[in-house]
Amino acid sequence: MASFSEEVVCHHCGGLLHCSTDTKESESCYSYCLDCGRGRKMMAYRMTLEELNKERKEWEMPPITRYKVKETHDGNSKEA
Repeated sequence: MASFSEEVVCHHCGGLLHCSTDTKESESCYSYCLDCGRGRKMMAYRMTLEELNKERKEWEMPPITRYKVKETHDGNSKEA
């Protein structure tokens, strides 16, 4: 889990666009221009199984009946 940020050229005005991604518990991604003030913000969410299976079908993957879980360092399961 980490954070990443960079500055790039804003496609609206050519100014300085700050972009940041945070992959901690509540994953988020945002950007804002320090010249024209335009910005975007995205937050993590979870699809319903119905929505997820619809996407999996588009990718030609079989449907699932439960979310994948991640094994923790102590051998227990943790919801991914």
